[in-house]
Amino acid sequence: MELVQGEGGSIPAPFDFVQRVAAVARELDIPLIVDEVQTGCGRTGTWYAFEQYGIEPDVIIASKGLSGLGLPVSVILYRSRLDGWGPGSHIGTFRGNNLAFASGNAYLEVLRRENVLDNVRAQGWHLLTRLDELRRSTSLISDVRGLGLILGMEMAAYPAASVTAAEVAARVQRGALRRGLILEIGGREDSVVRLLPPLNVTRRTTDDALAIIASAVTAVEAELEAGRR
Repeated sequence: MELVQGEGGSIPAPFDFVQRVAAVARELDIPLIVDEVQTGCGRTGTWYAFEQYGIEPDVIIASKGLSGLGLPVSVILYRSRLDGWGPGSHIGTFRGNNLAFASGNAYLEVLRRENVLDNVRAQGWHLLTRLDELRRSTSLISDVRGLGLILGMEMAAYPAASVTAAEVAARVQRGALRRGLILEIGGREDSVVRLLPPLNVTRRTTDDALAIIASAVTAVEAELEAGRR
Protein backbone atom coordinates (compact mmCIF):
# COMPACT_ATOMS: atom_id res chain seq x y z
CA MET A 1 0.00 0.00 0.00
CA GLU A 2 1.14 3.53 -0.83
CA LEU A 3 0.10 6.07 1.81
CA VAL A 4 0.37 8.74 -0.88
CA GLN A 5 0.06 7.55 -4.45
CA GLY A 6 3.00 9.11 -6.26
CA GLU A 7 2.74 8.36 -9.97
CA GLY A 8 -1.00 7.95 -9.40
CA GLY A 9 -1.30 11.69 -8.95
CA SER A 10 -0.13 12.66 -5.44
CA ILE A 11 -3.22 11.21 -3.75
CA PRO A 12 -3.05 10.81 0.05
CA ALA A 13 -4.91 7.73 1.29
CA PRO A 14 -7.92 8.54 3.52
CA PHE A 15 -7.07 7.99 7.19
CA ASP A 16 -10.07 5.73 7.88
CA PHE A 17 -9.31 3.59 4.82
CA VAL A 18 -5.74 2.96 5.99
CA GLN A 19 -6.91 2.15 9.50
CA ARG A 20 -9.44 -0.38 8.17
CA VAL A 21 -6.90 -2.04 5.87
CA ALA A 22 -4.46 -2.36 8.77
CA ALA A 23 -7.18 -3.83 11.01
CA VAL A 24 -8.17 -6.43 8.41
CA ALA A 25 -4.51 -7.34 7.80
CA ARG A 26 -4.01 -7.93 11.53
CA GLU A 27 -7.22 -9.94 11.83
CA LEU A 28 -6.32 -12.24 8.94
CA ASP A 29 -2.58 -12.32 9.72
CA ILE A 30 -1.68 -10.80 6.35
CA PRO A 31 1.64 -8.93 6.26
CA LEU A 32 1.00 -5.23 5.69
CA ILE A 33 3.61 -3.92 3.23
CA VAL A 34 4.01 -0.15 2.97
CA ASP A 35 5.74 1.36 -0.08
CA GLU A 36 7.68 4.41 1.13
CA VAL A 37 9.94 4.74 -1.92
CA GLN A 38 8.57 8.18 -2.81
CA THR A 39 7.05 9.17 0.53
CA GLY A 40 9.79 8.03 2.91
CA CYS A 41 12.88 9.77 4.28
CA GLY A 42 11.06 12.98 5.23
CA ARG A 43 9.14 13.76 2.05
CA THR A 44 5.74 13.95 3.80
CA GLY A 45 6.90 15.79 6.94
CA THR A 46 7.58 12.68 9.01
CA TRP A 47 10.37 10.21 8.37
CA TYR A 48 7.81 7.74 7.01
CA ALA A 49 4.31 8.63 5.83
CA PHE A 50 2.76 5.73 7.77
CA GLU A 51 3.62 7.54 11.02
CA GLN A 52 0.81 10.00 10.26
CA TYR A 53 -1.73 7.18 9.94
CA GLY A 54 -1.22 5.49 13.30
CA ILE A 55 -0.35 2.07 11.87
CA GLU A 56 2.57 -0.34 12.28
CA PRO A 57 3.39 -2.07 8.99
CA ASP A 58 5.08 -5.46 8.85
CA VAL A 59 7.28 -4.55 5.88
CA ILE A 60 8.62 -1.12 4.86
CA ILE A 61 10.23 -0.45 1.48
CA ALA A 62 12.37 2.69 1.16
CA SER A 63 14.73 4.12 -1.44
CA LYS A 64 15.37 7.31 -3.45
CA GLY A 65 15.74 9.92 -0.69
CA LEU A 66 17.45 7.48 1.67
CA SER A 67 20.97 8.69 0.85
CA GLY A 68 20.00 12.36 0.93
CA LEU A 69 21.76 12.91 -2.42
CA GLY A 70 20.08 10.48 -4.80
CA LEU A 71 22.86 7.91 -4.57
CA PRO A 72 21.80 4.29 -5.19
CA VAL A 73 20.49 2.77 -1.98
CA SER A 74 17.32 0.98 -0.95
CA VAL A 75 16.19 -1.03 2.05
CA ILE A 76 13.49 -3.51 2.99
CA LEU A 77 12.65 -3.54 6.70
CA TYR A 78 10.53 -6.38 8.04
CA ARG A 79 9.53 -8.06 11.26
CA SER A 80 11.85 -10.83 12.43
CA ARG A 81 9.05 -13.39 12.16
CA LEU A 82 9.04 -12.82 8.39
CA ASP A 83 12.77 -13.47 8.06
CA GLY A 84 13.16 -16.48 5.80
CA TRP A 85 16.70 -15.75 4.58
CA GLY A 86 19.30 -18.45 4.94
CA PRO A 87 22.82 -17.54 6.16
CA GLY A 88 24.49 -15.25 3.62
CA SER A 89 21.67 -15.51 1.09
CA HIS A 90 20.75 -11.81 1.31
CA ILE A 91 24.14 -10.58 0.12
CA GLY A 92 25.65 -10.36 -3.35
CA THR A 93 28.37 -8.79 -5.46
CA PHE A 94 26.26 -5.81 -6.52
CA ARG A 95 24.62 -5.11 -3.17
CA GLY A 96 25.66 -2.43 -0.72
CA ASN A 97 26.94 0.98 -1.84
CA ASN A 98 29.26 2.27 0.88
CA LEU A 99 29.23 5.83 -0.43
CA ALA A 100 25.43 5.88 -0.32
CA PHE A 101 25.44 4.49 3.22
CA ALA A 102 27.86 7.20 4.39
CA SER A 103 25.78 9.85 2.65
CA GLY A 104 22.65 8.50 4.34
CA ASN A 105 24.24 8.81 7.78
CA ALA A 106 25.28 12.40 7.02
CA TYR A 107 21.76 13.15 5.79
CA LEU A 108 20.26 12.01 9.09
CA GLU A 109 22.54 14.39 10.96
CA VAL A 110 21.55 17.30 8.72
CA LEU A 111 17.88 16.36 9.07
CA ARG A 112 18.08 16.62 12.85
CA ARG A 113 20.41 19.61 13.05
CA GLU A 114 18.51 21.82 10.62
CA ASN A 115 14.96 20.75 11.57
CA VAL A 116 14.28 19.70 7.98
CA LEU A 117 11.03 17.91 8.83
CA ASP A 118 9.63 21.10 10.37
CA ASN A 119 10.48 22.89 7.13
CA VAL A 120 8.76 20.19 5.06
CA ARG A 121 5.56 20.59 7.06
CA ALA A 122 5.66 24.40 6.98
CA GLN A 123 6.46 24.80 3.28
CA GLY A 124 4.10 21.99 2.32
CA TRP A 125 1.20 23.65 4.11
CA HIS A 126 2.09 27.01 2.54
CA LEU A 127 2.16 25.53 -0.96
CA LEU A 128 -1.06 23.59 -0.45
CA THR A 129 -2.88 26.66 0.88
CA ARG A 130 -1.74 28.94 -1.91
CA LEU A 131 -2.39 26.37 -4.63
CA ASP A 132 -5.91 25.92 -3.30
CA GLU A 133 -6.41 29.68 -3.56
CA LEU A 134 -5.29 29.43 -7.18
CA ARG A 135 -7.74 26.57 -7.72
CA ARG A 136 -10.63 28.76 -6.58
CA SER A 137 -9.64 31.47 -9.05
CA THR A 138 -9.61 29.34 -12.20
CA SER A 139 -11.69 26.70 -13.96
CA LEU A 140 -8.59 24.78 -15.06
CA ILE A 141 -7.77 23.18 -11.67
CA SER A 142 -10.24 20.63 -10.32
CA ASP A 143 -8.33 19.55 -7.21
CA VAL A 144 -5.25 20.32 -5.13
CA ARG A 145 -3.89 17.72 -2.71
CA GLY A 146 -0.84 16.24 -1.11
CA LEU A 147 1.07 15.62 2.09
CA GLY A 148 4.21 17.50 3.04
CA LEU A 149 6.20 18.16 -0.13
CA ILE A 150 4.55 15.65 -2.43
CA LEU A 151 1.79 17.74 -3.99
CA GLY A 152 -0.44 17.64 -7.05
CA MET A 153 -2.83 19.83 -9.02
CA GLU A 154 -5.39 17.88 -11.00
CA MET A 155 -6.22 19.83 -14.10
CA ALA A 156 -9.66 20.10 -15.67
CA ALA A 157 -10.68 19.78 -19.29
CA TYR A 158 -11.74 22.83 -21.28
CA PRO A 159 -14.69 21.53 -23.30
CA ALA A 160 -15.39 24.84 -25.04
CA ALA A 161 -12.12 24.43 -26.96
CA SER A 162 -12.18 20.60 -27.01
CA VAL A 163 -9.04 20.45 -24.86
CA THR A 164 -8.57 17.52 -22.46
CA ALA A 165 -7.33 17.73 -18.89
CA ALA A 166 -4.10 16.02 -19.99
CA GLU A 167 -3.49 18.70 -22.61
CA VAL A 168 -4.17 21.44 -20.06
CA ALA A 169 -1.62 19.83 -17.73
CA ALA A 170 0.95 19.61 -20.56
CA ARG A 171 0.40 23.26 -21.47
CA VAL A 172 0.83 24.38 -17.87
CA GLN A 173 3.99 22.28 -17.60
CA ARG A 174 5.42 23.84 -20.77
CA GLY A 175 4.43 27.33 -19.62
CA ALA A 176 6.14 26.84 -16.27
CA LEU A 177 9.28 25.49 -17.95
CA ARG A 178 9.49 28.57 -20.18
CA ARG A 179 9.35 30.65 -17.00
CA GLY A 180 12.11 28.65 -15.31
CA LEU A 181 10.27 26.03 -13.25
CA ILE A 182 10.37 22.25 -13.81
CA LEU A 183 7.13 20.44 -12.97
CA GLU A 184 6.29 16.75 -13.29
CA ILE A 185 3.19 15.26 -14.88
CA GLY A 186 1.44 12.17 -13.56
CA GLY A 187 -1.88 10.75 -12.46
CA ARG A 188 -4.64 9.27 -14.54
CA GLU A 189 -4.07 10.09 -18.22
CA ASP A 190 -1.25 12.46 -17.14
CA SER A 191 -3.71 15.10 -15.97
CA VAL A 192 -1.97 15.96 -12.69
CA VAL A 193 0.79 18.55 -12.36
CA ARG A 194 3.07 17.30 -9.56
CA LEU A 195 5.36 19.29 -7.25
CA LEU A 196 8.28 17.56 -5.50
CA PRO A 197 10.59 20.34 -4.27
CA PRO A 198 13.74 19.75 -2.19
CA LEU A 199 13.02 19.16 1.49
CA ASN A 200 15.08 22.22 2.45
CA VAL A 201 13.23 24.52 0.05
CA THR A 202 12.87 28.07 1.35
CA ARG A 203 9.76 30.27 1.55
CA ARG A 204 11.27 32.59 -1.04
CA THR A 205 11.68 29.73 -3.49
CA THR A 206 8.19 28.38 -2.86
CA ASP A 207 6.74 31.85 -3.46
CA ASP A 208 8.73 32.18 -6.68
CA ALA A 209 7.42 28.79 -7.81
CA LEU A 210 3.85 29.73 -6.90
CA ALA A 211 4.12 32.93 -8.92
CA ILE A 212 5.35 30.99 -11.95
CA ILE A 213 2.58 28.40 -11.64
CA ALA A 214 -0.08 31.09 -11.33
CA SER A 215 1.35 32.90 -14.36
CA ALA A 216 1.41 29.69 -16.42
CA VAL A 217 -2.16 28.75 -15.49
CA THR A 218 -3.42 32.26 -16.24
CA ALA A 219 -1.67 32.27 -19.61
CA VAL A 220 -3.10 28.88 -20.58
CA GLU A 221 -6.59 29.94 -19.56
CA ALA A 222 -6.27 33.12 -21.64
CA GLU A 223 -5.09 31.10 -24.65
CA LEU A 224 -7.98 28.69 -24.36
CA GLU A 225 -10.49 31.47 -23.95
CA ALA A 226 -9.10 33.24 -27.00
CA GLY A 227 -9.29 30.00 -29.02
CA ARG A 228 -12.91 29.52 -28.00
CA ARG A 229 -13.78 32.91 -29.34
